[in-house]
Amino acid sequence: MNQPKKERGKYRPSYWPSKPATQSVWTFDQAGLLCIEGRECVIFVQERPPHCDRGNYLANLDSVGKLEEQIDGADLWPRFYFDLERAKLEIEAWLKKRGQWIEGS
Repeated sequence: MNQPKKERGKYRPSYWPSKPATQSVWTFDQAGLLCIEGRECVIFVQERPPHCDRGNYLANLDSVGKLEEQIDGADLWPRFYFDLERAKLEIEAWLKKRGQWIEGS
């Protein structure tokens, strides 16, 4: 089944930069969400209300290109985390495992 290609920033238009990142680093977008950019994706993390029992943080993935075609239900996005530092480590590991990590020059 052919699906139309998604434009960069369909879900987070305020974050997707006009040119690709030169390094995967954690930054804050205009809305104050913690974000990291990969080769074909942006992952953004937001804090959840205290009463939420699935986790204190929610990580969402916005992808394009080949990565978007590879992502399916088994990848389990969005993801919940209780600890922000653990979330960042696991997201960085996911980016590296999927070939999305961008090394600085």
